Amino acid sequence: RHSEDALRASRPSAPFEDVASLLGVDEAAAWRIVQFDAIRVEGDVSSLRLCRRSAYLLLAAPAAAPGASTEWRSHYWIGDWCGADQAGAAAVLCVQLCATVEARRAG
Repeated sequence: RHSEDALRASRPSAPFEDVASLLGVDEAAAWRIVQFDAIRVEGDVSSLRLCRRSAYLLLAAPAAAPGASTEWRSHYWIGDWCGADQAGAAAVLCVQLCATVEARRAG
């Protein structure tokens, strides 16, 4: 387990500040909800093992037809043993993620 100080030190100032670098590069990204913050999960998202006591955000780009623009989709996953605080944070952060993606695509 990580200490609370280590978790605070590893948190970005804005949980989705790196989303612009993901758009058009990765096919998917994931974040784990930790203490009301979204922490990026490193590595291959397709082999991600989800913890039943946690909540996650997923950002994925389904395969698009050649020449078509990529349509990103965000999802949240809430484990069946996840607390209400994490579940609520996942819903709020998913809306924030959607808004961030839309703003990056428009700008």
